[in-house]
Amino acid sequence: MHVLLNNQPIQDGQVLLARQLLTFTYQPPPGVQPVLLLTTSNLVRPMPTRHAAHELWYWYWHPLDYTGVVQVTLLHTQAEGQAPVSMWQVRVLPQHLDQQHYQRLLEDVHHTAHGLLYALGHSTVGAGLAAEPPPDPAVPPNLLEAACAFVQVHLATLEQISTQLDTAPPSVVQPTLRRTDTAHARRFDRLARLDLLPSPPQHTLPAVPAHVYETIPAHTPDGAVLGLVRHLLDLLWQYSNTFRDILFSARIAPSHPLLQQLTHAHQRLQHLRQQPRFAGAVPRSEWQCSSQQMQYNPLYRQIYQCWQALRQPPTLSLAAPQMQLPIHDLPRLYEYWCVLQVLQAITQIEAIQIHTQQLFRPAPLRAWQVRFATDAPLLTAQWHDATLRLWYQPRYTPTSTPYTSLDHQTHIPDLVLEQTRPEQPPRLLVLDAKYRLDPQGAIPTATLGDAYTYLSGIGTADGQRIVSAVLLLYPGLSGALLRYVSGVGTVALLPAQTDGLRRGIWATLTS
Repeated sequence: MHVLLNNQPIQDGQVLLARQLLTFTYQPPPGVQPVLLLTTSNLVRPMPTRHAAHELWYWYWHPLDYTGVVQVTLLHTQAEGQAPVSMWQVRVLPQHLDQQHYQRLLEDVHHTAHGLLYALGHSTVGAGLAAEPPPDPAVPPNLLEAACAFVQVHLATLEQISTQLDTAPPSVVQPTLRRTDTAHARRFDRLARLDLLPSPPQHTLPAVPAHVYETIPAHTPDGAVLGLVRHLLDLLWQYSNTFRDILFSARIAPSHPLLQQLTHAHQRLQHLRQQPRFAGAVPRSEWQCSSQQMQYNPLYRQIYQCWQALRQPPTLSLAAPQMQLPIHDLPRLYEYWCVLQVLQAITQIEAIQIHTQQLFRPAPLRAWQVRFATDAPLLTAQWHDATLRLWYQPRYTPTSTPYTSLDHQTHIPDLVLEQTRPEQPPRLLVLDAKYRLDPQGAIPTATLGDAYTYLSGIGTADGQRIVSAVLLLYPGLSGALLRYVSGVGTVALLPAQTDGLRRGIWATLTS
C-alpha cells in the first residue's frame, strides 16, 4: 500500500497550503514497524497512531505558519535494523500571502528602510545618526547626502588627474636595444658577446662590425598608471549607479537635488571613461608604482590617495540579520514590515520633529544595520506640544514602571506609540500585527480578544487606564480601516495599501 496524504496517494512535488492538518496513512507489510520523518528547518518525528483492526498507521502533523519544502521519509524497522524505503518532497505554500505578495512584502521592506534612512538622516542614534563626527564640516551628516558628496569630491579629483595626464603624461624608463654605427657607439660591452667577422689574410686582427646594438634608456607612457586611473573611473561610475539606485528605491522624486547631482556626476564620469587615453587602457586594480615615483611625482601621490579612498566607499546596504528571513517565517516578516510602515507614517506627520531614533546603527565598513531595539524607543519626536515615543515590544508586568499591567498577566504588544503632554495624563496607542485571516479574508474575530486585553490591561500604578486605542494590523486585501467606539480598530495592511494606517494614527493623535 502507498502512503496516503490526506486520503490521497502522496506525490513528489505535491503542493499544500499552510495552517491545515496533514494526515499520513500507511499499511506496512507484516512484521514491519514503519517510521515517518519530516524534515523542515528541523527534523520532526510525529508520533504514530495504529488502527489494529485494519493494520493502518496514522501520523498527524500541523505545519502552522511553516511554508517551504518538507521532505517526507518512510523507514521500515525490522529485526535486521532500520532502512529508508521511500522519500518524497512536498511544498507548503502560504495560505494568507501567496508568493507574489511575499516578494512584494520583502521588496517593500527594503524600500521603506531606505526611505526611513533618508528621513531620519538629520535625527540621532542615541545621540547621532553619524557613526562619528564628520572630519569636514562641509560634509553633511545624512548618509545619503554623504554618499553624494563622496562621488562629487572624488569626481573632481579624477578630473584634475585627467587634466594633468594631458599636460604631463607619466612615463617610465625602460631599457631598449638600438642599432648604432660602431663609430658613434657609446658602449661596447656587447662586442664581447658578438661573433666577430673572420679577418682577411692581410690582417692579423679580426674585423670589427660596422654596426652594433647598444642598450639605451627610453621613456614610454606608463600604462600601469593609465590602467589604474581607468579602474578608478569605472569604480566611481559604479558607485554613482549604486547610490542612484538606492535613491530610486527610497522613492525620492526625480527632481530632488541629490538625484540630479548624482545623474550629472554619472554623465561626467561616462565622458571621462570614453576619452581616447583611457579607451585602450587595461584597468588595473592594484597599486604598482615605486616609492621613488611617489616621492618625486605629486601626480602619483594624488592618484594613490584617490585609490585608497575609493577602496572604502560609504555603503548603504542594510546589513540586518532580521532582514535575512527564511521564507517559512512569514509572520515575523510581516511584523517587521509593519514596524517600518508605522515608523514611516510617523515621519510623514505634518510638523513632526524627529529627535532620536534607534532603528539604524553604524556597522563595520561604513554600513548601517537595522536594529529593532526593545530597550529604548525606536523613535522620539516632538509634535506641537506633545512628545511621541514609539516602543517595540515593550513589556508591561505587574511591577513595571512607569506603566504597568493592571492584572496578573504580562502584556507584550508589538508596537506602542506613547503620547505625553505637559500636565496631562499619558496616552498609548497600541498597534499589534496579526498574521491571520479567516476564510473570508478578514481578521479572525478571536483576535479582537487580544485588543480588548491591551485596552483594559495596561495603565499606571494607581490603576488608571491609559490605552486610548488599539489597532490590529492584518494582511487583508481591502486596505480598509475600521474603528469601533470601544477604541479597538483593524487595519488591512499590505504594500501599496497603507493609507488606512496613516489615517488611523492621525485620528488617534488628534482625538
